[in-house]
Amino acid sequence: MTAQINPDTLLDTFDLVKGILRTNTTLNTKFDDNDYYEFMPNVKGLGGSFFGFPFCVINTPTLDDPMEYIGNYSTEKDFEIEIDFYLNYLARDKLKTYLSTAMNSLRNANDTFKVYGYNIVKVTLPAQPLVDYIDENQIVRGTISLTLNGEVNV
Repeated sequence: MTAQINPDTLLDTFDLVKGILRTNTTLNTKFDDNDYYEFMPNVKGLGGSFFGFPFCVINTPTLDDPMEYIGNYSTEKDFEIEIDFYLNYLARDKLKTYLSTAMNSLRNANDTFKVYGYNIVKVTLPAQPLVDYIDENQIVRGTISLTLNGEVNV
């Protein structure tokens, strides 16, 4: 029987995706454990929980109204997770390598996702990397879109 997806298991996707990315040696040498965030960190100054660039934000997918999924039947549903990599502009030439490496790590982790009730639908780059400013720092941001599929009760 396939594991059922519910609001609690969706909250665990941050740790699941972070764990998969941390096992890659290329990413692990550049991104510390503290460089992965579930929410955009407060980058004003380097105090608190923000440790500087580069960093990665792994967004938790949402489940529509959870009350819809308390029934006796199950159906499949897609969940989208956006993973944003932020690098200092001077390191922009490494962004392509990090994005490609992360995408390959995620694609190769389908067995890990299956343990938690998910199947990988697709891993894509929805847009070109973006040059922007964060707290007067010129940065480059690249986004990976990870679409997972799982069963929910209806």
